[in-house]
Amino acid sequence: MNVLICTAFDIEVPCAGLNRLSKMSEALKSEGVNCFIGVGCKKGLSDAMCFDEVNGVTYVLFSREKYKQRRHSKTLQFCAEATAFYYQNLDYLKSKLFLSGIIIYAPQGQMVSPLTKLAKSLRMFTVADCGEYYDPTIKYLLNGIVYQQALFRYRDFKALNGVIAPGVKWAAQSDKAGVPSVFIPGFIDSVGAYRKKPASVGPVNITYMGRFVSRELPDVIIKAIEILIAKQVPFHFHHIGNAGDSALARRCLKRLKQLNCVNARFVEWGFVSQTKRDEILADSDVFILLRKQCSETEFLFPSRMLEYLSSGNPTILSDVRYINALFSEGQGVCFIPPSNKPEDIASKIEELWRSPPQAFQIGKMGRAFVRQTFRKNLLGKKLADFLKGLDY
Repeated sequence: MNVLICTAFDIEVPCAGLNRLSKMSEALKSEGVNCFIGVGCKKGLSDAMCFDEVNGVTYVLFSREKYKQRRHSKTLQFCAEATAFYYQNLDYLKSKLFLSGIIIYAPQGQMVSPLTKLAKSLRMFTVADCGEYYDPTIKYLLNGIVYQQALFRYRDFKALNGVIAPGVKWAAQSDKAGVPSVFIPGFIDSVGAYRKKPASVGPVNITYMGRFVSRELPDVIIKAIEILIAKQVPFHFHHIGNAGDSALARRCLKRLKQLNCVNARFVEWGFVSQTKRDEILADSDVFILLRKQCSETEFLFPSRMLEYLSSGNPTILSDVRYINALFSEGQGVCFIPPSNKPEDIASKIEELWRSPPQAFQIGKMGRAFVRQTFRKNLLGKKLADFLKGLDY
């Protein structure tokens, strides 16, 4: 079986979504399902479309210049350009790649509606790999994403042949709509680097991975580490990846860079290779992953959580609905109340720092849990069986 994964991503911009899809492709390939990932390309593409293979994953690249669309926001524009490409070329791609169906990632109404109808006419299945479902903030109302997601959820959802649910709430939505679904929060690789013994005496290594955006509550995290300074708990705060270019991200970076003192140090890694990332995570002592109780939290599983737990180190996690249904206290996780008070975070970090054997045991149990539950080959077979069993 061959499938096309339709995204609005750009190949030049690394992101968690593309990382998820590349792991999905690798997992499905071993089960006889070959994936082709559609991505945009802003420059350097002479043809309207080409194929490229990177680390065993085949990409279908399309020129954004050739499929240029006008929308009032970049979010809608990127999706409109991707939709135009898939709609104009799906018949050709089906014949060339022997496609059985399409998977639409992080679906918007403007993409799902036309592609679902077209795929049906071509006797292909349509599956949605559902992503974020944003709260109606001013930003997401103005850029149109809330409207597009509402169109997908309330107008287009029932026309799907299947749903890949990364969060418990999407699985519940599928059951309610009578659409077959499979629960796939994320895929975990066999990580080479992980903690093999309790940490030595020294500063606590706190690691944060990803952008500084409002849903991550970065201001709360910074207040927590400022409390550590006041309590004279020595620490190194590591940041991996792209911090983002928002006013919030710039403010957070400025505050972190001002922290350097006798007991505190900020280490900015930027983008690193997967091997280097795993080494940094293995050398960490604790991770922080905060969430508010809201619809965005309920619909999306934080895939980075699996990478944290695979390192064999504990993660301080907000005790919020749906996420707390997937994890147990002490199995790689230390819950804090959903109020997300910085004092609670600082106290938990200090507790783990003062008891390396306890921290090691929590991390060890978390690593065992994710390897048993989220192994790539295990979920790859589950997803492959689901796709092969679709009625279309």
